[in-house]
Amino acid sequence: MPLRDHGRKQAGALEVYDAAGGGQWSRPPASPSGGAGLVSTVDDYLAFGQMMLSKGKHASERVLSRPSVETMTTDQLTPDQKAVSGLVAGYFDSHGWGFGLSIITRPDSVAGPVGKVGWDGGLVTY
Repeated sequence: MPLRDHGRKQAGALEVYDAAGGGQWSRPPASPSGGAGLVSTVDDYLAFGQMMLSKGKHASERVLSRPSVETMTTDQLTPDQKAVSGLVAGYFDSHGWGFGLSIITRPDSVAGPVGKVGWDGGLVTY
C-alpha cells in the first residue's frame, strides 16, 4: 500500500495513504485503461524488471520470448511519426517508443544512456 510522509509525526514516520480493502486501488477503475492503472507489489515489480533484464526469463522459466522483449525495447516509431508527435517538443530527438516503453535512442545528458528503457507513469513509477 502506498505510504506518504506528511511530516506531521516524528521525522521519518509514515502513514497509510491508500488503505487496503477500501482505497482507490482496491477495486477496478470506473473507466479501465490499457495504458494506466497497474497496481502491483514491490516484489512483483522487481520480478518483472528482472524478467525484462533477463530477456524474458524469470528464474528458470521463460515468461516472454526473447524476440518479444527485443521488440518491446526497440524503437517502433518512424521518423514521420516522431515529427508529428505532440508529446513534448524535442522529446523524440533522443527517444523512441517500443511496446509500452520509452527508449533512449541518442545520447542526452538528461535522459541517460542509449538503450535505457522505462516510462514515468501517472504516479511516477518508472
